[in-house]
Amino acid sequence: MIGFSLKRFFEKNFSIFQKQKQIKDKKYQIRADIRAKKRQLSEEEKKEAARIVFERIETMLAFQKAKVVFLYWSTPSELPTHEYVRKWSEKKIILLPSVSGDKMHMRRYVSSKEMQMGEGNILEPTTDIYKGHFDLAIIPGIAFDRERHRMGRGRGYYDRFLNSKSITTYGVGFDFQVLRKIPVTRRDMKVTSVFSPSKTIE
Repeated sequence: MIGFSLKRFFEKNFSIFQKQKQIKDKKYQIRADIRAKKRQLSEEEKKEAARIVFERIETMLAFQKAKVVFLYWSTPSELPTHEYVRKWSEKKIILLPSVSGDKMHMRRYVSSKEMQMGEGNILEPTTDIYKGHFDLAIIPGIAFDRERHRMGRGRGYYDRFLNSKSITTYGVGFDFQVLRKIPVTRRDMKVTSVFSPSKTIE
């Protein structure tokens, strides 16, 4: 009887391991495919995609009512945000991510001159860590799907930071980053809405 129980235990855990490995492998392939497609985009195409997405977001009631917005300072491979961080900071409090170890914090954007390279090799504000309330989060991802699941780079910063908060969250990206279905685990977050140049999923 003990031997049978041990056999069931190992079979169950092996099955879980296999499933986790399959998810990991699928995510790896999706990330590779998305990276390849991003490399084909020109700067003009990136800027035009951002214009369409963020002009649409500006019409959303949640954005219009938001006084404090958590945004991101885009890397060259992401939907460009620099222009909109500067523009929106004139009327709203704009917060940007700051990474310390395995934790993500928020710092208020003041100006492009008051930015420094952070631990994640991404520019972040030099202001103090912001611990107050925010109304809306606009975040990047490697991929999203029709059920509003988000897949990130694999470090889990946004998942850990936002999953416990009841905040309206907009996921943004290029059209090819919105897939029919992506592999997810319990740790992967859902966003409130997904925006790409030709798609809005709510």
